[in-house]
Amino acid sequence: AVTPHAARLVDVAAAALDDVNADGANLLRSLLDYAPARAALHAQVDAVVPRVLRFLDDDEQRRGSTAPRARLDALRCLAAIADALPHAALFPFRRTVAVALRRPLDDDLREVRRLAVLVRNDWLARFGGSIV
Repeated sequence: AVTPHAARLVDVAAAALDDVNADGANLLRSLLDYAPARAALHAQVDAVVPRVLRFLDDDEQRRGSTAPRARLDALRCLAAIADALPHAALFPFRRTVAVALRRPLDDDLREVRRLAVLVRNDWLARFGGSIV
């Protein structure tokens, strides 16, 4: 069941993701350990996943607004979302996430590239589809 305070916490984390900083991704990842917050995120998954993917956007990287730490936190957040939410909630995002996870494969930082490979392989294995 979604409790009002859990829904509010997910709202705050989603709003923090709009600033394209690592704090929102870290907060969201921490909330996924809390069952009512997982239920609240399930209700808002359509808004949250695209916000997390913005951290991986090439245009954002070129402008310098996403530091490597923020990209790493976004990748960790995507992995946590895949672990926490049911298959049916994330299946519609399979292609969008797979395409977005191609961008950090060419990142300058080796740790970002390594984590991007792990997260992308996990998403493709969980949600199927061809490699896009």
